[in-house]
Amino acid sequence: MDSSTGTVKGICELVCGYNELRVDKRVMVRRSWLIAAVLMLCVSASLNVYLLKRAQQLAHMVNSSQGIPIGTVMPPIRVVRPDGQESVITYADARRGTILYVFSPSCASCIHNEPSIRSLSSQTVGLYRSIGLLLSAPADRGSGAALGISTFVVSADSIRLFNLGTTPETIVISPDGLVQGVWRGTFSGIIHDEVERFFNVRIPEPFSAESE
Repeated sequence: MDSSTGTVKGICELVCGYNELRVDKRVMVRRSWLIAAVLMLCVSASLNVYLLKRAQQLAHMVNSSQGIPIGTVMPPIRVVRPDGQESVITYADARRGTILYVFSPSCASCIHNEPSIRSLSSQTVGLYRSIGLLLSAPADRGSGAALGISTFVVSADSIRLFNLGTTPETIVISPDGLVQGVWRGTFSGIIHDEVERFFNVRIPEPFSAESE
């Protein structure tokens, strides 16, 4: 009887051990699945963060294609003076900020925007120097005189480097050469309001009665 009892007891212990092993395996499998799920969540979160950053980068690229990115350092611009001599516009040596106004004599929007940029340059003369940049040499040397600001012709290299092609375009640069503001188009609608808030001035809006 003792031998039979010992055998049965041994079998029971073996079965119990096997069951415990099966339970352990199930726990391990569940833990493995849990770890895998956590890893999947981490990967998913990381992927979402990456996609968000990528979307922001793409949005920034789109904005950059519409103008020079805000906060970037503006390199000097090579220009041609009215007397035909080449020159370079820099910013670090200026005690004031710089307003670069890119325009073209043949641009209808530029003509409509003249009262606005003229008003802006006169009201901000103590804080900013306004410079007109022509994209091509005008047939009339007096082009830009209506703006009341110094005007130069931009070199072809600078046009390509700064993606200058849309007119009118207004670029604001700090004395240390940082781009502070960029507006492409006439000073109307949202741009008009933004420009007024940025400079804390009141300027006429193109196509309005006060600009005529």
